[in-house]
Amino acid sequence: MIILQVGFGLSIRRGHMFGQKESQRKMLTIKIPFLSIHILNKAASEYWYEVARHAFNDPRWFIDNHVAVRQAKRKAMINKHIAWSGAHKEAQTYYQKQLDELRDKNYSLSQRCQEQARDIEAYKRLVVDKEASNAKATQA
Repeated sequence: MIILQVGFGLSIRRGHMFGQKESQRKMLTIKIPFLSIHILNKAASEYWYEVARHAFNDPRWFIDNHVAVRQAKRKAMINKHIAWSGAHKEAQTYYQKQLDELRDKNYSLSQRCQEQARDIEAYKRLVVDKEASNAKATQA
């Protein structure tokens, strides 16, 4: 496919459509004063035929599937994913912090309960010893 376009410059350039290096859509651009000639390979020609056919039949398709629109959608999805992962990480650290605080509180409460259990046992021993010594004193 050959495309003629009004343009300025003097150059001959070989490349890919839309600057994509891995693309199969290759083109040769020859710029001469007041005219640019673009020679497209088969894949690029088929792409332009498809775009023209869809744009003619359904103009909304061209708007929805234009390269810039697809790139913007991809970038938006990437930004959305980055925002989601940031929020997920923030929520995870928040809940981990809450979990650590609860574990510390549970540990301190269990320590206090153990200390009070020891105090109760010691008090029982003191009371039992006093009662035993009082009983011996009354028997004697």
